[in-house]
Amino acid sequence: MVFESKKALRLSIKQQTKVLPANERERQAALVTSFLAKLIQRYTNPTVALFAPLADEIPINITELEKYCRVTLPKVDTTSDCPLMEFYPYAPENLSIGAYGISEPTASRPVSAEQIDIAIIPGVAFTRNGYRLGRGKGYYDCYLSRKEFRAETIGICFDHQLLATLPIEPHDRCVNMVVTASIIEQNR
Repeated sequence: MVFESKKALRLSIKQQTKVLPANERERQAALVTSFLAKLIQRYTNPTVALFAPLADEIPINITELEKYCRVTLPKVDTTSDCPLMEFYPYAPENLSIGAYGISEPTASRPVSAEQIDIAIIPGVAFTRNGYRLGRGKGYYDCYLSRKEFRAETIGICFDHQLLATLPIEPHDRCVNMVVTASIIEQNR
């Protein structure tokens, strides 16, 4: 696929996600969640940065993953001139709808970037070598660029969101690993 713009690529991927059958969404999400649970269990009491999935993102099971780690979720500051995002402790009873309609923690004290051991990163699309196309606001690129950030980064997405190439810019940050249901199945 060749796209003239990131906007066109985002729209195409969104349409493909929209028509993905519910049972296939659930199958892929279950495989990815299971893989992440096994990966997290390799660490001793890790702090993991997750995300509250939007309708067009792979719906990982946060309840399953929190059995093995301390979960944090992002909260963005839309009043800042630059994309500012922090991760806060997750508690299902302490979530509210924040910027862009995303569930965010209501905790007031963020977890420092150096405390995060694993960061599970959403994306509109990824390449196998870790390049990511986000939603265009730059929140994750800015966060991953912090000098104190040291976590292993894992991009997760549906199979159709894994592409051969993406339009890349100098500020774009790669993830260490990309996980999809088909990649998991290929490596069994």
